[in-house]
Amino acid sequence: MKVSTSSFYAWQPSPVRDRDLSDAVLTNAIVDIHWMSRRSNGSPRVHAELRLGQDNSCSRERVERLMREAGIQGIYRRKDWGCTRRDPAAEPADDLVRQPPEGTTVTHSDHASQYTSSTFGRRLRGAGLLGSMGSIGDCFDDGVAESFFGTLQLELLDEHRWTSRRHLALAIFDWIEAWYNPKRRHSYCKMLSPIDYETVSAT
Repeated sequence: MKVSTSSFYAWQPSPVRDRDLSDAVLTNAIVDIHWMSRRSNGSPRVHAELRLGQDNSCSRERVERLMREAGIQGIYRRKDWGCTRRDPAAEPADDLVRQPPEGTTVTHSDHASQYTSSTFGRRLRGAGLLGSMGSIGDCFDDGVAESFFGTLQLELLDEHRWTSRRHLALAIFDWIEAWYNPKRRHSYCKMLSPIDYETVSAT
């Protein structure tokens, strides 16, 4: 290990404490989880992964301390005081959250002008999707959809740059299919991934 004899004998009387060794092992696990999350997870989801994914009963406070000491930080949401800007001339889509037609895939959103635009509508129809919009001011209808788009913006779009639309489309597909749906833990899913939550709910 390329340690000098004098250093070895100086270390011998004061070996590493069990607590320090345990912290070092846990920090390594935290680093792995953070990188597995594409560097997006903060302490709540790191703690959830340790508790639910690795059966580690460490406290949330300990995880926060070790992340702070290691300089590890998740991607956090900046305050945004903006609000939905509607196009009064646009006609919103029907609310399909409680009654989607059988065999269809629905894209739910609020009444923001980007979602009521003809361009967005054509892209939805071209992809075989149906637009759906909640009632005005109904946060319970739109909360999950707005959370998704906010997370997409925060964890992917704000963090990278692409040289073409094709590369961007592939990155979004990968983020949704390889991370967001199967692996990312969501607070509204009791800290399970959407796929795991649906599996548990179906049993």
